[in-house]
Amino acid sequence: MPVNDREPRTRLQAQTWLILDGLEDAAAWPPDWERPERPDDVQYLYRKQHLLVRDADVERVMEIVPSERISHDDNLRGVTLIRYEDETQDIEAVCTAVDRTLGEGVVTPDHVFYLCTGGMCPATEPEVVLDGSLPDPGVSTEPCAGGRNR
Repeated sequence: MPVNDREPRTRLQAQTWLILDGLEDAAAWPPDWERPERPDDVQYLYRKQHLLVRDADVERVMEIVPSERISHDDNLRGVTLIRYEDETQDIEAVCTAVDRTLGEGVVTPDHVFYLCTGGMCPATEPEVVLDGSLPDPGVSTEPCAGGRNR
């Protein structure tokens, strides 16, 4: 079934299009995720030109990335949402520039949706494990597994 006059090649592509079409300023990473040679290679969905920053780092980040603070009813204590001005810069380039200057983990894209193709969703972890479920990853059979000597 076409989604907005597009014929999806995979179920993930169809679902991603539905989410992106319904969310303002949303995008998928990597930017070329729709190319036929990259089937099902969507790593995350995010809001274009938006970064999440710890309150303590906002001023330092804004010196590197010209941006403005975004205030809204759902602000989380300790985290500030900023919108950077240069719409030609992709999100990974902006994050990399901040990582190089201030260290990794100071900024992150404003993720709007996580794609969890393997099972558990980060928003609901830890989920209840059903009785009889096998451990994942499985139990190691290495003779020194869990031992102090390696």
